[in-house]
Amino acid sequence: MRIKGYRYDGFVLAVSVVAALGFAAYTALTGNYNLALYECAAVFAVLVLFLARAAVAGRRYRRMLTAAAKKADHTDTKILGSLTYPVCVADDELLVTWCNKPFLDEVAGDDFNQYYSAKNFLGNIDPESEDICVPVGDKYFTVFTVPFHRDGKNYTVFELIDNTSLKKTEAEFLRTRPYSIIIDVDNIDNSRSDIKDSEKSAIISRVEELIEEWSEKFGSGVRRISDDRYSVITEKENIDKMIEDKFSIIEQVRNFTYKEKNAGVTLSIGIAPGSTVKEAEKAARKAFDMAIGRGGDQAALLAPDGSYTFFGGVSASAEKYSKTQTRVLAGNLAAEIKSSSAVLAMGHAFSDFDSVGGAVGIAAAARALGVPAYVVINRDTTLALSLVETLEKGSFPDMFIGAEKAAKLIGRKTLMVLVDTHVAAMSEYPELFEKCADRIIIDHHRLAAGSYDSEVKLYHSPTASSCCEMITEYISYVLDDTQVSAETAQALLSGIMLDTKNFVIRSGARTFGAAAYLKERGANLVETKKLFNSSFEEVKYKNAVVDSAVFVGECAIAQVPGQISEARLIASKSADELLGISGVKASFVIYETDGGVSVSARSLGEINVQLIMEALGGGGHRTMAAARMELSPQEAKEKLIETLDNMIE
Repeated sequence: MRIKGYRYDGFVLAVSVVAALGFAAYTALTGNYNLALYECAAVFAVLVLFLARAAVAGRRYRRMLTAAAKKADHTDTKILGSLTYPVCVADDELLVTWCNKPFLDEVAGDDFNQYYSAKNFLGNIDPESEDICVPVGDKYFTVFTVPFHRDGKNYTVFELIDNTSLKKTEAEFLRTRPYSIIIDVDNIDNSRSDIKDSEKSAIISRVEELIEEWSEKFGSGVRRISDDRYSVITEKENIDKMIEDKFSIIEQVRNFTYKEKNAGVTLSIGIAPGSTVKEAEKAARKAFDMAIGRGGDQAALLAPDGSYTFFGGVSASAEKYSKTQTRVLAGNLAAEIKSSSAVLAMGHAFSDFDSVGGAVGIAAAARALGVPAYVVINRDTTLALSLVETLEKGSFPDMFIGAEKAAKLIGRKTLMVLVDTHVAAMSEYPELFEKCADRIIIDHHRLAAGSYDSEVKLYHSPTASSCCEMITEYISYVLDDTQVSAETAQALLSGIMLDTKNFVIRSGARTFGAAAYLKERGANLVETKKLFNSSFEEVKYKNAVVDSAVFVGECAIAQVPGQISEARLIASKSADELLGISGVKASFVIYETDGGVSVSARSLGEINVQLIMEALGGGGHRTMAAARMELSPQEAKEKLIETLDNMIE
């Protein structure tokens, strides 16, 4: 190894010192002590001189390195400055310390000064992020960063590559993505009872004109695919404009008049994108089914991520009822029951009369068809305990079971029937529902987005007054009159009476037809009404809730005082009571639950409480809905009032 520089000097000095000290030692041994002392002093002086020289040389070397670094930086700057795309250098505080001319011309412009920061073009983007793309004026730049260290400080080189052409191509691609729209005219056959059949063609023609004018307004093509259904093919940029317009065609058709009276027709619309027109049309059918499942008179927009956005839905559902379809569904339900080894019927958590009554109807029908059947219920939380106890004292002492016994009955061919809810998480025991291989859902509530597994068979009718009404219709087609006991009829009638508020709301021809059928089977209206009787304590609490009501427009808001065991039942009854006040079209009662509060909402039909509860994270039906929030009662009340104000606006 070659020894040079400081190492060479140090080696020579060490050899010299050792030799000099050896010579001084020899001199001392000869007895010449003074000379030896002088020699040692000389060696020390030489050593000090060398160390001083080394220190000065070290500083000179550092200055040389600094000068070399500056020369190197200058050379780098000249290289960066010669680049044809924007480049700048920023310190660890992102202040720009240097930039080339393209950066000044294309990025900084007149804004450049000594305080110019990289944040001016980065915005809130982290400079350490990957795939940084920033807009500057009418251009787009992809930003690449190169960090380096100098003079104890951190710096970053920002290189900005113009990708405006690529971004414009991407924007054009996204802007022209295909969207499919399916439009169905609701209730066209039952729109008006005072017009001739020949005059309905005039209504259909005018509705078609409105749809065509609306689609042309947004640069879209429309074609009629059946008497009451239309297909629209369009692009994303047009959909964005339709969203801003809030799909005004829904309101136009809803308010359409014929011979100075409302025509009584509405639209149900499904919208969805796709990578191809075929895929978009397939997804639009799914969105359309969602719009129909929520009662119609609305548009359901399916986003690429599977989420839904809804527009409209403020009018009552158009009653679409087909006895033929009901008979087919009843036959399918009977076939499913007969092919099973056992049937478990279950409703939603905190089951009410419609939930329990519907489950009893299914279990009784299954037993009549020769299949063992039970109703799974939580006795501690049910709101229909009076009905359960009445049936147990009568012909069904063994029908009601808990979760533990139900779990033991589940086998390979066990059929689970969930009634009065289509959200498995809201069922009495979700784990039991998931455990069964064969599952059926029977519900009348408007569908919530992503609320049920598409593989589960769904019997759904949002125009039915109650789940018990639907099950009564099914039973009438699969059982003989002698197979329906008076107690089963009583249970089903209690559910209808609960959800219709004693035939006041949501009561159509189907409702009275089902009630008449149950009356003929032995149901007693007086005895059914007794099931709803309240205790004296409940009446006191209910009066206190009504007394606490405040009003927001035509809505009443009240609260159950404190935490009481019957809060849920009192809240629902109080909400019904508030609807009896003149001028109140919707009522909301807040009550405390474990870890938060719940809201029980009721309406006479003019106000859609389902939409209001969905805005709070809940759901339900147009006239009966609920929501749960992890807030204090006062916070929940304030949020409810804010939601009402926004929706009224």
